Amino acid sequence: MRNPGITARGLYNTLTLALLLLASILLFPNHGAALGPDLGGVIAVEPPTSPADEAVTSSLAAAPTSNWKVVYVVGEVVGEVDGPSGTITLDYIQDARENTTALRGMGMTVAEFYPPNNRWADIRAAAVDARVIIYAGHGISWGGDPPEVGGFRLRPDEAVSPDQIRNELRMAPGAIAILSHVCFASGTSSGDATGITSEEARRRVAQYSQPFLQAGLIGYYSSWYYGFPAALLTSLASGMTQQAAYEAYHDFDPQSVERYQHPDFPQLALWLDKDDWPDWPGFQYNYAFAGAPALRLTGDFSTPSLILSPQTITLSAIPSGPPQVLAIQVGSTDGATVTWTAGESPDQSWLSIQTVSSPSGQVLLITVTPPSSLGHYTTDISVVTSDRAFAEREVRVSIALDVMRLTLVPFVAN
Repeated sequence: MRNPGITARGLYNTLTLALLLLASILLFPNHGAALGPDLGGVIAVEPPTSPADEAVTSSLAAAPTSNWKVVYVVGEVVGEVDGPSGTITLDYIQDARENTTALRGMGMTVAEFYPPNNRWADIRAAAVDARVIIYAGHGISWGGDPPEVGGFRLRPDEAVSPDQIRNELRMAPGAIAILSHVCFASGTSSGDATGITSEEARRRVAQYSQPFLQAGLIGYYSSWYYGFPAALLTSLASGMTQQAAYEAYHDFDPQSVERYQHPDFPQLALWLDKDDWPDWPGFQYNYAFAGAPALRLTGDFSTPSLILSPQTITLSAIPSGPPQVLAIQVGSTDGATVTWTAGESPDQSWLSIQTVSSPSGQVLLITVTPPSSLGHYTTDISVVTSDRAFAEREVRVSIALDVMRLTLVPFVAN
């Protein structure tokens, strides 16, 4: 994997650069004035050349068609942060055009917004019936201790705050957000002088994803790699779940991924993946997901569905070991309150349900009491709603318990 860097992806016409800078100066004479929020630096990584890339290229060519509408936004990253050359802005625009070409080849319609014609009022209007919004540009820090992060930086005179996203972004049911090259959005920022902790990466991704999920989106993805939006949407358009699409991308590593519940939406997931490049301090948290892992974008989102997190649980214990209490979050895809009931199928003496029914957003509590006999035990918990507005009114949690002997290794003193 190549290390990230502030590098152009090709040679660009000098006249194009001059025209872009001239337009920026004429339209925004206070180009160097402080906007208020602090900007992250620039992070962009070329995909590695490998057989995996060839597979992605093949999948793009063979991807099923989809009539999704996509809104693609590129923020201006030329100016006081990155110097006057403007090559990074043009890199992001070139990457956007390569991605949009692939998406249109799959039958999607794409509304593109490039600086200086990337005003929030136009973007939010275009997003009303869109299934996907993509943003490439600076990440934003809004101050505080620790600093709050989130939003878009469109141009030197306009930034979009988390409040604007949660209150004004109204997309089609089952929509997702994809952030590309955005500092803080995956965890790490190019301005981090030292490696950040897992807790800090989790905090940043939770804050960056929160307004999108509050606006009703079902998924949030963030990556540093060029070409990521088209690769991800190819997987989702083929019918993969959000989890499968996240794990299908070449930057995913099952050995390094960190899986959590979203702190603001316990029924949703928050996953972080990272790399360890030798010339960067610490781990680089550069690939993230937040949302409902089991949902597919190809599904019918005109009606809500139940969400359970987690849906698969595996435990191990010694014979007649101490009871273990499990907590499962119950929610709905549209965030609305729904009543539900839970029951085991079939009945198992080693498992009991403590919370049998409750409004959504509450916790289903299960107690597992290991039996005295060795063996592999499995069962399902069925969570059901009688609300006819729901497309699927029953969701199951699979539980597996391995009862094993505890093997002690004797200690030998030297």
